[in-house]
Parts: sequence; structure tokens; C-alpha cells
Amino acid sequence: MHRQALDTIVSACFSKWETSEVLRKLEAAKIANAKLNTVASLSSHSILRNVQVVWGEQKIDMVALPVQKDFSCLMEVPDADQNGPTLRAEFKVRFKKKDDE
Repeated sequence: MHRQALDTIVSACFSKWETSEVLRKLEAAKIANAKLNTVASLSSHSILRNVQVVWGEQKIDMVALPVQKDFSCLMEVPDADQNGPTLRAEFKVRFKKKDDE
């Protein structure tokens, strides 16, 4: 709701310092932070767990799901809409009009 105003205030405050000084201040105040400028730096961040999955014919490394799971076995990434019919049937909601009752 007030995101734009908050971004303006935060940007004005932080623009007074170099990145290294902002990071030092955040660390000194024990405020969680991270300097992530690329997908590679995000992927290798120490807080994230990475797993290997099967996608088609390939094995690829990716960030693990945030839920606890046994990651000792390879997970398979489904093809687009591979499970669509099953999922749509599982979550199907039927609405009845009063006239239908």
C-alpha cells in the first residue's frame, strides 16, 4: 500500500553511503542482509540448500524447496501440464446456483 513511499525513504537514506558501508552498518545492527547481484550469487548463497533434480534427460542443480524433505533421492521435474488433469480434478470446485437445488 505504501511501498513506493517506503522505497523512496529507504533509497534516500542508503544512497548517502557506499555499499560496503551500508553492509557494515546492517551487520553492526544485527539486521539480516545479503548482497546478491546475480543468479549465481543467489544460487551459491550459504543460507540456501541446493539439490540435484532430473529434468527431462538432464540432471540439474537447483535451490531446494523450503519444506523439509528427504533430498537423498533425485526428484523429477514434471513436463508442462504433465500432472495438470490430475491436479485440476483434485482441486475442482463445483458451484451450484440456487435454481439447481
